[in-house]
Amino acid sequence: MTQEQYRYSGGAHGNSEITAHSFGTRTGDELLLGDLLAIPDSQISTKLTAEFQQLKNTDPNYSDIDLTAIAGKLGTNSPYYLTTTGVCVFFNPYEVAPGAVGRVELIIPYTRTDLLVEVETLI
Repeated sequence: MTQEQYRYSGGAHGNSEITAHSFGTRTGDELLLGDLLAIPDSQISTKLTAEFQQLKNTDPNYSDIDLTAIAGKLGTNSPYYLTTTGVCVFFNPYEVAPGAVGRVELIIPYTRTDLLVEVETLI
C-alpha cells in the first residue's frame, strides 16, 4: 500500500512524498525490507548501494544521485513497495538527489534470487 502526500508551504513549488507499507496476509504483520531480502542485514547497504551505482551508470536521469547518502539510508527498515515485477526501493525527492531528479527508485526483479527471498511465501 502506498500513500502520496503533497505539501505546499510557499515558494516556487510544493513537495510530494510517498510512504509505503506491506503486510503479510498470513500473520498481518508489517513486512520490512529486510524480511524480503535474501542477504544478511549487515550487507543490505553495500549490496543495494552497488545496485544503485549500476542504475546511476546506466540511467542518465540518475547521474546526480548521491551514493554516499543512499548508503547511509539503506537498511532493514528502508522504504519499499511491491510492484507486479519486483520490489521497488525508493527515496523521495531531495533525500538522495537534487529535487529535479524526483523520486529515486530501484526495482529489484522477483527473479533476482541472489537478493530476494520468494516474496510469495511472505504475502
